[in-house]
Amino acid sequence: MPGDEIETRYCQYVEEVLNHHHLDGLAAYLTPDVVVHAPGAAPGLVGAQQLLAGYFSAFPDLHLSIDTLLALDGELLARLTATGTHTGPFLGIAPTGQRVSVGAFEAWRLCDGRCAEHWLQLDLLDVLQQLGVAVPAQPAMHHGVAAHAD
Repeated sequence: MPGDEIETRYCQYVEEVLNHHHLDGLAAYLTPDVVVHAPGAAPGLVGAQQLLAGYFSAFPDLHLSIDTLLALDGELLARLTATGTHTGPFLGIAPTGQRVSVGAFEAWRLCDGRCAEHWLQLDLLDVLQQLGVAVPAQPAMHHGVAAHAD
């Protein structure tokens, strides 16, 4: 599948499945035995559906925008921004009502026009800090003076 067709297909996936929370449409984009490399993901299409359902439950207004997209030779890389309001349980954290915005990276390996292997990287520490449940990192101190990396 040429890169421009992969990019078009991925944009459709983001809009239909992710931004409209249409989990029934997931099978059109992922293979039944898709390997998902993401925190807490169970194997296969069912695991991907469960993972997304958890995000949609915790952040019912979850919306993703595509910042950068690159597809070549059956693989795709995407840089995304995810925004949503925490109104449901997330990682054992009770709803905070906080709005979050976090960057994410996705990579796909395609087989017959569908994603057969999926990687997701997002900054969970940033999410936890925005939810107010993690303390922001402080600069390293050396003898009472902040250390600087030159």
